[in-house]
Amino acid sequence: MNRLAAIGRALAKLTAWLLAGVLVLVAVWYLVNRTLEPKIDDALVSAERIPDAENAGVALLGLTAPSGADFMEYGSRVKALYEANAPYSRILDELKGAKTLHPTAESEQASCWLDPDWPVSDKCPPFAKVRDAVRSNQELLDRLRQVYSLHRYAGSEWQLRSVYLTLIKLSVADIQWDLRQGAHAEAYRKWREQFRFVRMTVRGTDTWVGRAVGLVAMGVTLSTLKNLLNADPDIARRHAAELYELLRPSGVAAFGPEGIVRGEYAVLKRWLSRLEEDEPSSDDRLDWLVKRLGQKNRILNRYARFAPEHARAMQLPWKDLHGEYQRLREKYYEPQAWEFFLDPFGSVFFAEHVDSQLKIREMVKQMHYLDGKLRLATLALQQVNAGVHDDGMVEFLAAAGPELRDPFSGQPMQWDPKDRKIYMTDPDERCLVMAWLRLPAPRGTPRPSGSAVSTNAC
Repeated sequence: MNRLAAIGRALAKLTAWLLAGVLVLVAVWYLVNRTLEPKIDDALVSAERIPDAENAGVALLGLTAPSGADFMEYGSRVKALYEANAPYSRILDELKGAKTLHPTAESEQASCWLDPDWPVSDKCPPFAKVRDAVRSNQELLDRLRQVYSLHRYAGSEWQLRSVYLTLIKLSVADIQWDLRQGAHAEAYRKWREQFRFVRMTVRGTDTWVGRAVGLVAMGVTLSTLKNLLNADPDIARRHAAELYELLRPSGVAAFGPEGIVRGEYAVLKRWLSRLEEDEPSSDDRLDWLVKRLGQKNRILNRYARFAPEHARAMQLPWKDLHGEYQRLREKYYEPQAWEFFLDPFGSVFFAEHVDSQLKIREMVKQMHYLDGKLRLATLALQQVNAGVHDDGMVEFLAAAGPELRDPFSGQPMQWDPKDRKIYMTDPDERCLVMAWLRLPAPRGTPRPSGSAVSTNAC
């Protein structure tokens, strides 16, 4: 009996110690989580607070306001709903409800008219339909062009990206229509205002999704320059100084890496603060646990250490990017043992978050691609204004400085005399023309009948 009693007392003591240990761990977890403060407001929240009335990102939130409404004020109301963590159903009703205004044309339809000489599909409606499409969406296009007057942009998450892209494409189609009516000055004016705007937006605060939309908007607008120059080469001479400034290439830094990590932080912080009442499904159980048991401040502090390194990595030369991403993965993907001990759910969540951030390599490639297109456009301007003849193009391209060379290889841009295009190739497929610009035909020679060129570089 004495032996059993002794064993019982020992087990009771062990149980008490275990319970005490658990309570201590819970207390430590609670205190650490409560006393940790995010160290990121100075680094990752823009110090420049843009008033709603001056923020193009807020104005774009109001694009679909009911007909006749003050769409900029409407956008400010929608932004307030986001910031108050209002139910998504209410936000979506403001953006896409029955009273809201939406394009009558689909994005795919608008894509058909980006370059009438090179339709994207045999099923595309005829270019003659552009005028009707523009007229039926005039109020929306007028709103978009009003936003062009704003020169600052900060956005993080909004649900109207498809509407925005459709309107950007319709605006490009409108420019193409003006070109074919011989209204070159009007087409250039519309193009200049749109390009200045879309280039400004890709420098501001935004998420990866928002930046992807911005890159597409910039790409389709920039591509229209070749149509402008071939329709009226004198545009390159009359507006040379303005165009050089608009097109100035400045590497990946021009696409706002710091703005991306700020935008991603804003969404992460808002997501962590939102608690859904529904039971978690099998594929988001970790998210549910993180919001209730994860140390949110600790997650944000981890992001604070990762974000500036990621922003710097994006700006490295293309050939160095893969190695730096590998280093970042090794440094941040596997949590330290003590981090996992203090915050198991948050540690697993953050590892997945880092993994998703470092899978965006293709987006960085698109930034280099667009920077390359800016370099090609700048070279075309120089060629027109310097009067370089075809037989001098190879030497002309070879003499260009590093800021006007292929951003992937560092080699001079290439010349194709048959198509009269300057171009660069895909870094992963050297026989594929990745970006090109056909030079205006010399004075006194026939202009090309279309925009299509060979994309085979071998």
